[in-house]
Amino acid sequence: MYTSRKYTARLLADALYEYGVRDVVVSPGSRNTPLILALEAAVLLRKHIVIDERSAAFAALGMSLQSGRPVACICTSGSAVLNYGPAVAEAFYRCVPLIVISADRPLEWIDQDDSQTLHQHRVLDNIVKASYDIAVDDATTAGYVSRILNDALTMAISRRRGPVHINMQFGEPLGETVDCADSGFRHVSRHCDCSSSMELPGPAYNRVMIVAGFHCPDEEYSQLLYKLHTECGMAVLCEAQSNVDGIGAAPALKALGLHESTEDYAPGLVISTGGGLVSKELKRYLRETLLCEHWYVGYSDYAVDCYRHLTRRFDMDEKAFLKALYNKYSSGPKSDFGERWSKLHVEGAEIAREYTCRAPWSDMVAVRMLLESRPETKGRTLHLSNGTAVRYAQYCSAAGWRAVECNRGVSGIDGSVSTAIGAAVAGGKVLLVCGDMSAQYDMGALAINEIPDDFRLVVLDNSGGGIFRVIGSTAGMCGEMRERYYSGNINLPLRQLADGFGFDYYEVASADELRKQYPRFLGAPRKAIMRVVTEAEVSAEVFRAF
Repeated sequence: MYTSRKYTARLLADALYEYGVRDVVVSPGSRNTPLILALEAAVLLRKHIVIDERSAAFAALGMSLQSGRPVACICTSGSAVLNYGPAVAEAFYRCVPLIVISADRPLEWIDQDDSQTLHQHRVLDNIVKASYDIAVDDATTAGYVSRILNDALTMAISRRRGPVHINMQFGEPLGETVDCADSGFRHVSRHCDCSSSMELPGPAYNRVMIVAGFHCPDEEYSQLLYKLHTECGMAVLCEAQSNVDGIGAAPALKALGLHESTEDYAPGLVISTGGGLVSKELKRYLRETLLCEHWYVGYSDYAVDCYRHLTRRFDMDEKAFLKALYNKYSSGPKSDFGERWSKLHVEGAEIAREYTCRAPWSDMVAVRMLLESRPETKGRTLHLSNGTAVRYAQYCSAAGWRAVECNRGVSGIDGSVSTAIGAAVAGGKVLLVCGDMSAQYDMGALAINEIPDDFRLVVLDNSGGGIFRVIGSTAGMCGEMRERYYSGNINLPLRQLADGFGFDYYEVASADELRKQYPRFLGAPRKAIMRVVTEAEVSAEVFRAF
């Protein structure tokens, strides 16, 4: 048997079946030929041919009402999808899960006087739960298309059920076929509780890794992760802004890279919770590791498949999940998997500590001193700017800080100073460690009238965006071009700004000066700024060499 050569069409056919669709109402057309070919090869799907799209959608509505299952309707490009409108509106207000699929021409042909073209994506937005657009075939995006289809079909059947619209672009030729084969669609199941769906796969039982992304401080959450590590043997990897007591991902991966054999450290199951990660290395490691499964835990309107192995979503409170996980597995045999990763963490942290003790004065040395030599920092919240500041912090101990915060939602450099000042105004005792480019971007925040006297700002002055001197895309550029367009050659008048806005001012340019001035800076009677001056190229080379 043959099916469409278009892999997106094959993925759709498999996705429909996996999500419980058994009936598909098809209206004839040319642009939807790949979909018709893929559906014809899907022998477990019943196909119903209805020429008029208006009638087709209402017929699909009736099938869904009778069967209780989601039903798909498929049409060609152009005005065809508009004829679905009345039935889709009815489905929206009656909470019926219609899966509306419109074939479309490639985006570049819209508004170009080509026939049967209009802006189809979002054309039904007011009467569907969500709209999705899938571009023309590109084999490199198969994982992305699978995730979009999982999102769309989950949206249709979850909570308040209702219609969704999936617009699919197809370029010519439309009728080419291939032998039937597995499309590679990966079904992501969604669970609103974990009572019957958290049985760990057999081979994964002894190799469970929990990855905790950024998270607000929560003692109960932290304690649950600690117990899963110490009593169940799970490896709990975290970062500074995770605000939990776990295995630092950056030091552990640093040590892992020095081991010839890494098979004993490969997880069989990854459970992710909290927000995103700073570490590109950890994300790359998890994407390239042949995981048995990845489970995402937490409330989300879409599948979070950052590691490209997602199989289950637990759409529920994280602590409820962790409690159930602990109750289920605490009485079983304890694995040594977590201990293996703990040893990596200790090894990697010692490597970083020894390296910075030997390294010349630089940003990396300064950040370790600031974060780990903490006179009078009890009760302070540490805020970090994006760029190198938050990356250096991953190799330092976060013990002793009330919390560690960084704007890692979208990871921009804008607003670091304002966010830290806002936290201080709201009652927090805040120390912000910020790069000079991030600081310049947000210097207007120093004019906020309510900044309390215990607010502290440390600016790492390395003459601009240090991150661009170390990341692969810009580090190898001509120095003049890199400094002009990326690093910025920042020359920030911090002393004058401090005077103008009523801050005490400190400046250090060596480890000895920082060691002497840091306690005075923290103990100053009013709000204070400290400039930490380093050589740009030395700081970049120290980090690259590490």
